[in-house]
Amino acid sequence: MKILICNTHSILNSGDAGIVLAQIQFFKKYFSNPEIILTSRTPELDRDFYQVLGISTFPAIIPAPSVFSKKSQKIWGSLKGIVDFRKKFKLIKEMKNCDLVISSGGGYFYSNRRIFPGPTFFQNYLHLKCATLLKKPIIFFPQSFGPFYNPVAGYFLKKILLHQEIITIFAREEISFNLLKKLIKNDHKLEICPDIAFCLSQETHSKETSYHLDLPRPIIALTLRQWLFPDITSKKERIKKKEEYLIALKETCRYIVQSLGGSILILSQVRGPGCVEDDRIISKQLFKDLENVVPESNKRLLNLPDTVDPLFIIQILSQADLVVATRFHSAIFALIAHIPVISISYQPKSKGIMKLLELDKFCLDISSLETTGITRLIDEILDDYSAIQKKIINKVAKIRKTIEIKLFTSIQSWVSKKNENTPGQ
Repeated sequence: MKILICNTHSILNSGDAGIVLAQIQFFKKYFSNPEIILTSRTPELDRDFYQVLGISTFPAIIPAPSVFSKKSQKIWGSLKGIVDFRKKFKLIKEMKNCDLVISSGGGYFYSNRRIFPGPTFFQNYLHLKCATLLKKPIIFFPQSFGPFYNPVAGYFLKKILLHQEIITIFAREEISFNLLKKLIKNDHKLEICPDIAFCLSQETHSKETSYHLDLPRPIIALTLRQWLFPDITSKKERIKKKEEYLIALKETCRYIVQSLGGSILILSQVRGPGCVEDDRIISKQLFKDLENVVPESNKRLLNLPDTVDPLFIIQILSQADLVVATRFHSAIFALIAHIPVISISYQPKSKGIMKLLELDKFCLDISSLETTGITRLIDEILDDYSAIQKKIINKVAKIRKTIEIKLFTSIQSWVSKKNENTPGQ
């Protein structure tokens, strides 16, 4: 079976890389010698990482300017990607020869623009549009949809979702499911299935050297997000919200060290592409803010390189006692390692996925974040640690089983129908 997984993001985002690895592991587990190819927004970086697994990587049909940091790079890099017809034709040829197209799990079908969707939305849309024109069967692996700040994005997404080539659309949480249910009017192809990153196997060891955390306990790991608060129209108010977010985390760190005698580990799950997606910037900012608040012996900023194996992130988080995660896949990585999590939600996906785990009480909204809300949950978790950890172990095991059954059943159903309609079978 030849499979194209389109719309993967970038190895610079360890959460999305974890999704891609979980999808690769899934197909290798359930299907004999699958040939897998990927599209990526940072193909050169991703190619180096995935080729050791026998995976071919192609650039997207059209580039997204947000991949580049500088204005000059956005212009020339995008133009170069647009006119590189040789790679486009090669990708189209590969798509034409594949048996199945997977719309990669994740959360990229949304639009924060208020008038018209940006290039990234259409970059993802175009791959699926080409697949439908080539009459290729498509499965949307578990992903989030929305929010849409303009009606155009919903219109284009609806046109794809209602196409006859779509086999199944898996929404990874209830909020996305309800949005799609309203958009496509109770389509029978729509199902809820949790994020496939929960199925990421830790059997293969990370290529990076194991990292040992030698810090006072409890160790609380933090991941931050360079969030722009797109639902707020006032620039002044957006800046204020970001300051409130950082202050809440700073005071939380003070509480962890001064009241609990613990320590802080700050790491960047996402390191690009582009400045807006590089969490190292805001992570360094928080660490600097802790200069006169937390002793050096009780804090650590982990400087990660651009390319990091997601399993290495899991290995680090497994040594923490608790994770306060703005980046949601750092929450999933911690839960895989059976470490309790407080999720700071910047989009509905975080709250929706925590609700599936029946852990939504440990999810806080970034727009109304307060130190007392975080510290209250930290105390609650530490006071009932064993019971909460046991619940996580059971829930994650159940979710992994649910995901694999749903995805395998969908693909097997398509294979059976395909064989029935193929002469000579």
